[in-house]
Amino acid sequence: MIAVAPTLEAVAKPSAHELLRADVAVVGAGPAGIAAAARAAEAGRRVVVLDEAPNVGGQIWRHRTHAALAADARRWIERLNRTSADLRHGVAVIDVVAHDGGSGFTIVAERHR
Repeated sequence: MIAVAPTLEAVAKPSAHELLRADVAVVGAGPAGIAAAARAAEAGRRVVVLDEAPNVGGQIWRHRTHAALAADARRWIERLNRTSADLRHGVAVIDVVAHDGGSGFTIVAERHR
């Protein structure tokens, strides 16, 4: 489960946060996160990608436009965009809480204002 709220304090209030469910949560939409999310989504998993930046790509975006990206980078971003992965931009992961009995965990994420 993933709780996304505007602040850490809002996570404690069920009406103030959004709960997402996923088979796979990918933290970071850099090259490795893009590849992991694309492959998992293509395999039929429910995927949520959480990243602080306004665009996927991580360091490959630094000082570049989409047209200036390397062909491999463009292909992976386009491949991810063709999947059902749920991309959440402007979101910082601030905690991971294990459920009792090892039944899973909750990722706590804060939306940037």
